Amino acid sequence: MASTSLNVGLIGLGTVGSQVAERLVTGQPQLTRRAGLELCLQKILVRDVNKPRAVKVEPGLLTNDPDLLLDDQDIQVIVEVAGGDEPMHTYLERAIRAGKHVVTANKVVMANHGMPLLTLAAEKNVDVYFEAAVGGGIPLISTFRTDLQANRIERLSAVINGTTNYVLGRMGSGGLSLEDAVKEAQAAGYAEADPTDDVEGFDATYKLAILGSIAYEISVKPGDIYREASKESSPSTSATRASSATPSSAWRTRSATEVASRPACIPRWCRSTIRWRRSKAPTTQCSSRATW
Repeated sequence: MASTSLNVGLIGLGTVGSQVAERLVTGQPQLTRRAGLELCLQKILVRDVNKPRAVKVEPGLLTNDPDLLLDDQDIQVIVEVAGGDEPMHTYLERAIRAGKHVVTANKVVMANHGMPLLTLAAEKNVDVYFEAAVGGGIPLISTFRTDLQANRIERLSAVINGTTNYVLGRMGSGGLSLEDAVKEAQAAGYAEADPTDDVEGFDATYKLAILGSIAYEISVKPGDIYREASKESSPSTSATRASSATPSSAWRTRSATEVASRPACIPRWCRSTIRWRRSKAPTTQCSSRATW
């Protein structure tokens, strides 16, 4: 007889985790109707069980012991929204080895360890879903992995970091300095308290590594990608008919795939297509084959 419920362990109860937990707790009728079975939140892994929370959950659900999620045979799915490389990479690997399905929004883990995790998941006959690791709610990963399987992708280009998109836009339209634009973005909730990953371009390289690996069936690591920080830009880089952004791009050459993420001036009339003249800045070539 098929199971009528699916037990979920949640890692992280921050901004994203709180919304996930609230939906699992309060949205049961709708989720059950859509999924065809009941999704039961069993445990939530947090660093501090006594910390005040934006969402109300039963105290018994909270734990700071990862073993209570990862070693619990009754928990079938691990949802990880805590972020960062370690210990999250280890937690996800343990979950997969234990035969649990994984849903993660962790771009750092998937960019650095995606291939080994997906290979292990295939061996264990479990699924790893990471749609939210790139583009939030935009269905990019599923499009590349499913809808475009019969296509040969020659080039992909996208502005995939919302913070720098906002910051550079304000520098161009409002003449703000980088520092002032970042402060405005933080006040509006578009930038983290520590904006280093965004402003230095690391966030974009994580996402480009994931997209490039899937699109070209190669192993692209964040450290392989040519990265240029937004701090290299100034308000003067935006002319009357152009706006600044940080496009991340990958394209095929005859012998390899080149990847880069750097600020650029994009004519306003073609910004929607993210086209720009290639600069003389270096790019990185990747040629090793892999399957995502």
